[in-house]
Amino acid sequence: IGDKVYRIYSNVNNRRKTKIVRGTLAQAKRELKALQVEMGDPKYVDSSTSPAVRDALDRFLKVQKERMLNPKENLGEGEYDNKERHARQFCTVKIDGITVGEMKVSRITEALCEGIIKDLSLTRKNKTVSKLVTNIHMAFDFFVRKQFCQLNPLAGIKISTKGEDKPHRAITFEEIDKLLAHSEEKYRLLIDFCAHTGMRFGEQAALEWSDIDFDEEVVHVRRAIKKGKSKRIGDPKTKAGERCISLPDHLIPLLKKWKLQQPLKQRKNNLVFPAIDGGFAKSDDWRETGVKKACLKAEIEEMTFKDLRNFYASVLIFSSDFNDATTTEFIGHSEISFTKKHYARWFADKKRDTEIKKKLNLAFRR
Repeated sequence: IGDKVYRIYSNVNNRRKTKIVRGTLAQAKRELKALQVEMGDPKYVDSSTSPAVRDALDRFLKVQKERMLNPKENLGEGEYDNKERHARQFCTVKIDGITVGEMKVSRITEALCEGIIKDLSLTRKNKTVSKLVTNIHMAFDFFVRKQFCQLNPLAGIKISTKGEDKPHRAITFEEIDKLLAHSEEKYRLLIDFCAHTGMRFGEQAALEWSDIDFDEEVVHVRRAIKKGKSKRIGDPKTKAGERCISLPDHLIPLLKKWKLQQPLKQRKNNLVFPAIDGGFAKSDDWRETGVKKACLKAEIEEMTFKDLRNFYASVLIFSSDFNDATTTEFIGHSEISFTKKHYARWFADKKRDTEIKKKLNLAFRR
């Protein structure tokens, strides 16, 4: 009836209801379906047969768990745990004194979802809420297929994460030297190893002595601890994660010395960097007690264990001895395009610095 203004109406059992919608045509169509559900149109879901959100999410999670246990499905335990946590968080939000989990699936509207998201955003970053919305959106797609509801109320909801993604911190060689000088002895080698191999935490924590070839001076990345409560061992994060990395000269004698001195109780699983009892190390321990504590002592800006991997990547990117393909291979990415996107600012700086150097050489040529 005007520019981005629509009149929608529904006729059910000789009852007619009209509503004015301001927005896009897609929004008007969603509002029309919502109105038809509200009016009890027999073509749409009967709310009396629609399960509670909590019960419906339990059915969704059961299917997801079956996917996780199926080796042919590409669903990791960590991803499943995220879905389970997000379902719990979504259900515990209260609207007018009633938890979302108690509400009928068919009564969850787009407007109601906007209120739920607003509540969740009070104590969480938009990036975190966006991941939750993605998983709950997937759940409601499942509900639509099961005819628990007619349409997905999250279909038109987008969460902006602009400004929340921090660029990778550029760490200098001097900072690495200070970090190692102030780290506790039991963490020093594993920190040094990560900074000079770029291995992910899960890959390094699962590393066995048989993966290190001292003759060829290389380390083979063959497995990783998978994210999730069980801490099971599986393949690296991607197919490209299975790789061979050259070891810097200074690491060889340090690793040989550690292999000889490693306490007997830590050798039971043949791990290079085990926990005190010989089991798999915890990322929190390496990050908090190992890296962050050393940063505090060294009086340098705080860094995470992942920042050590980024340091390794930055050295490859800025070195003229490595092309883009080799850098991607050593970091363990599947595609050069992903590496360039992930470290976009560094690649841009590399190109800029090269161009500046050429111009300076021309300017000072005699």
